[in-house]
Amino acid sequence: MANALRHETPLDATLGEASREIAARGLTISAAPVVAQVAVTGDMAAAAAAVGAIINQVPPAQPNQIAGKEPYLLWLAPDKRLIVSEGGNRFDLRDRLSSALAGKLAAVSDVSDGIAVLDILGPRAREIIAMGCGLDLDPQLFTPGLSARTLLASQPILLYPLAVPEVRWEPGMAHMPQPPNRGYRLHVDRAILHYLWKWLAQSATALG
Repeated sequence: MANALRHETPLDATLGEASREIAARGLTISAAPVVAQVAVTGDMAAAAAAVGAIINQVPPAQPNQIAGKEPYLLWLAPDKRLIVSEGGNRFDLRDRLSSALAGKLAAVSDVSDGIAVLDILGPRAREIIAMGCGLDLDPQLFTPGLSARTLLASQPILLYPLAVPEVRWEPGMAHMPQPPNRGYRLHVDRAILHYLWKWLAQSATALG
């Protein structure tokens, strides 16, 4: 019964029984803990208030801005946004958006099975992405809260840096603990996932 209820990601479906993690020194690549991706297409100005009620934040009008935390919103195009959830239910999120946007010139579609989401984590995450991506990854410029539609290994992806969790000192600690190394999250069409995964595995090997 547990297996029947397990959330299968596009990475699971694409790789089957093959390894679903790439690991190298200072680097790990695996499926992101994303359970829902719902696209909203249409008149974004008219839909802003309804979408904002779902993500608990006014959606930004500027391109490439990320809004909200759970769920959160990604800017895809002037007339398209992607709502992403790590802890919700894909059907519940779709239905909530559909209800909120009733009567608006906007369409809602669950794209969870068609887009794979990968987390590239560790101190060498930027290094491996730079091997196949021309985007300026300077951490002073490409900061958490920004996203970019770009190419990796000549394949279209949506990429954004992950925020480093806040670390607090607690009484009894000898010193301030270091936050875990974070990296990037990317969304890629399932149709080209196998090719991109193979490229990432070969590039991780080349990094040593």
